[in-house]
Amino acid sequence: MEKETTHRVVFARQPARIFMVDLNHPFDMDMCHCLNQALDCFMNLVSRLVGPSRVPFFGLCALTDKCQVLFPLQCTKGNVNSLRMALGELQAICNSYHGGRLTGNKDFKTDIYLRDALQTATAQYKQQSQSLIQSSGYWCQLEVFLVTCQDGMKIARQIENAIHTENLDDLKKVQIILLSNPEHFGFNLQLSGLSNSQSSDCSITTSSVDSIVDVTRVNADPLSFDQFFKSWMRDGGTEKEHLHIIMPPAAPGGPDLVIKCDIHERLVNPALLPHPTSYSLHIDAGLCRPGLGLGNKQGGFTVPVHRLRAVNQVQGDQMCESVLFGLPLILKPTSCWKLDWDDLDSNQQHFQAISQLLLEKVCELGETECQLVGTIVRK
Repeated sequence: MEKETTHRVVFARQPARIFMVDLNHPFDMDMCHCLNQALDCFMNLVSRLVGPSRVPFFGLCALTDKCQVLFPLQCTKGNVNSLRMALGELQAICNSYHGGRLTGNKDFKTDIYLRDALQTATAQYKQQSQSLIQSSGYWCQLEVFLVTCQDGMKIARQIENAIHTENLDDLKKVQIILLSNPEHFGFNLQLSGLSNSQSSDCSITTSSVDSIVDVTRVNADPLSFDQFFKSWMRDGGTEKEHLHIIMPPAAPGGPDLVIKCDIHERLVNPALLPHPTSYSLHIDAGLCRPGLGLGNKQGGFTVPVHRLRAVNQVQGDQMCESVLFGLPLILKPTSCWKLDWDDLDSNQQHFQAISQLLLEKVCELGETECQLVGTIVRK
């Protein structure tokens, strides 16, 4: 493929996130410990990555019969130790609450403390809005995440009512994270249009209940928590697509078919970690430096938008693994808001078509290899 480039700004539109943990039964101390470990490891990772922050602003709250702010909404870089202390306080509150040493109002109504929690989150956001703009150079939006073991649909309805009745216009997204098996907490997958077969490898399933309210099922284990938090590392900007794949025209002399894609990381680039040469072994390790692109005053970094032109088709069985290099990436049809809905829909259909074609080629190659192996075995 031939490559042509333009440029885009990365990680310039990351949202401010407030993470709330509902400590009420059946949430328990083991779940809290597992969640704390995963969040601690994730924050340690993102705070040490070179370049613009993937999670620039974060807040932490604990919910019992009231909302307790453990880590007010603020910048994550430079405050990891304070966040670690807040996580320890969260575990201590959970242990006391479930161990009987901390008493509260057992007759409280969930809609009341949820409304208070959302009001607290928006109040923090408004209080810190000017500081967030000065730190990042842009107006970031607010996302609230609620971890709970309660009835998922009931919680979703109560949050919808609170959003409609209160002045919560600053909220961009409210994501309800149901722990363990959703059937235990009243969340019907069939009603939400989902099935168990649609779960990811780490049992994360998302359903949109309202325009800004999502319900996500996450198993209460380290791998599922880790997979969920790493979704925050994706670039939240939708102002420009990341990659253009230029296919040959359908007819001679016709226009090129351009498939516009967004790119997500499959693995963390070791070059962005501290002491990157410690993660590789090659003769010129001392000369390697991570490429960060060009910085700008808006808090983002400029990187190329590659235009890859397909010039020929290479059979999979003719590719030698020794000539393949680089980190794996995930391509998805772009969600750039500057494109018309018709263009987005057409682009998605073209993306799915070429993906299906490539998948069929791989399957045909796999069947051929299996038949060849079978012939050799019989001989």
